Amino acid sequence: MKDLFPAIVGQEVAKRKLGFYIAGYQHSRIMPNALLVAPKGHGKTFMAKALAANLTLKDSVEPKPYYVVNCSTLKNVRQLLNDIIVPLVISKEVTVLFDEASELPNDVTMMLLSLLNPNKENKNSLSYDDYSIEVDFTKQTFLFATSEVHLVHHALVDRLTRFDLEEYSLPNLGEIMMKTLEGIRFEDTVLDRVAKVLRGNARQAQKMANDKIGR
Repeated sequence: MKDLFPAIVGQEVAKRKLGFYIAGYQHSRIMPNALLVAPKGHGKTFMAKALAANLTLKDSVEPKPYYVVNCSTLKNVRQLLNDIIVPLVISKEVTVLFDEASELPNDVTMMLLSLLNPNKENKNSLSYDDYSIEVDFTKQTFLFATSEVHLVHHALVDRLTRFDLEEYSLPNLGEIMMKTLEGIRFEDTVLDRVAKVLRGNARQAQKMANDKIGR
């Protein structure tokens, strides 16, 4: 079987579950709208990008265009429509990640509840002021990532398929560092000692490796 996540260290449970849905997408063109949950620094956005790379355009091996919305910068529905939904999403094949989903403004959450309501047609539409919006889940996939799932509206969580990322083991963290520090060799136990100070945080492992390269 093709390795769907060659850059992802560890996370075997999440990768298997995502792989199941990716296989379904290849037949149906539908990937369930997903919620990635993990503490900060545990690779949610990295996993989302790797997932999006497997969601290809129709009749192509190229991935659908991928856009990231930082929810902490969203002010209201109109901003989301003007900046993202209308120019980049409507009638197009795309994958959109709503990062830091716990920061979604309430009016945006209410709009998403309508747009993402599952149904047998796999389509939804709504009107907002002078906009007429339709999403088609055979074309558009919506991903969400958060480290504070308890702050995400419960009804929105219910509309999404949840994927929880595991805490990284010490060997995982060492492997992440070595991917960046390719060609560098460490004495026995050095990587384990370094990994212990990272407290399961993959982002810090990457940052520490980058700091070593920069010196």
